[in-house]
Amino acid sequence: TFSDGTPVPIAKEVVYLGSILSNTHNHRKEVAKRKAAAMATWKRLDIFWKKANCPPKFKLIVLDAVVRSKLVYGLDCIQIPEAALNSLNAFQLKGIRNILGITPTFINRANTNQTVFEQATEVRYGDRNRAEQTDLQMRSFSQYLHQKQADILGHVIRADATDPMRTVSL
Repeated sequence: TFSDGTPVPIAKEVVYLGSILSNTHNHRKEVAKRKAAAMATWKRLDIFWKKANCPPKFKLIVLDAVVRSKLVYGLDCIQIPEAALNSLNAFQLKGIRNILGITPTFINRANTNQTVFEQATEVRYGDRNRAEQTDLQMRSFSQYLHQKQADILGHVIRADATDPMRTVSL
């Protein structure tokens, strides 16, 4: 209560640092909000995707840098179910197919998601993989999120025992 005795209002949900915090932990709403914002960014770049005179490799880099950051920023701190992760991956695949001009699987059964990632990897890292004899791979958004979550867990585990983040997490 406040000092005058009136109760503090309890909100069902609030926006904090760009994320929706709610008493029901509605991850679907958070993911839908992120996808809508990322789609708006994608549409703002529509002229770039269609008319820019630059190689598909650069467009894939822009997809990763701009759209992925808009979509997954802050999602590494919440537990997202597999269905929502698949939705994020489908969003990414739609963008890759658009950039590379690959038809959807329902039109051409040979264009599976794995094939799309392999073609995107070849476009994005092909020359570098051959020159440096590395095996760089185009990662899905869900793989990226899992890696970020593992990085945060490693940071928490390595933290000093008095670190508030470690105290709260462990």
